[in-house]
Amino acid sequence: MQNKRGKNSNFVNQTPLTITMACVLEPYKDVVTAISVIDLLKAEFPAVSLQIYGDGSEKLKLEKLTKERNLSSNIKFMGSVPRDELLTVLESRKGGILLLTSNSKGGTEEGIPVIAMEAMRSGIITIATRNGGIQELIEENVNGFIVEQEDVAGIAEKVSEVLSSSISEREMMGLKAQITVAEKFNSEINAKVFVRKLLSFKYAS
Repeated sequence: MQNKRGKNSNFVNQTPLTITMACVLEPYKDVVTAISVIDLLKAEFPAVSLQIYGDGSEKLKLEKLTKERNLSSNIKFMGSVPRDELLTVLESRKGGILLLTSNSKGGTEEGIPVIAMEAMRSGIITIATRNGGIQELIEENVNGFIVEQEDVAGIAEKVSEVLSSSISEREMMGLKAQITVAEKFNSEINAKVFVRKLLSFKYAS
């Protein structure tokens, strides 16, 4: 995918500008960086939208920060939703962007995020910070992008690159993401889904 900065007028009207996040709203997920990314992008993409699914101890702080930066029309906190509902959202956003901005400074190293696998399986392009096992999932500029932690400008550059690309380019990268998950990680997703269903059955009994 080639960067088409400077040609946005040819592409922006063709492509959805909604970015998805799904995470617990805790410090190690570093949603503050995601908010800063949108703040940086809004001059170039006034209609860019970030929808954040999840809840946690930082929710009020993050909502306050969003208002202080006059981003309430660009950033929406969707709250916690059932997993099936979230999967439906992801499936409707093929060729879109999933943003993951987790930070390991507090000692929290992540494995391979299940939400990234689920998004990629839906044909979504993941832009993630370098943390834990994400490099086992994402191949740079092939099926997604990896950026250094807290690199607001670097993340914004990758988001801009995707938003400035044609639908066909985005769908091609999304297809490569689907192939990656199908070939390497589908069994892991299926195992986690099975465990969730088993637990729900147990508690319903």
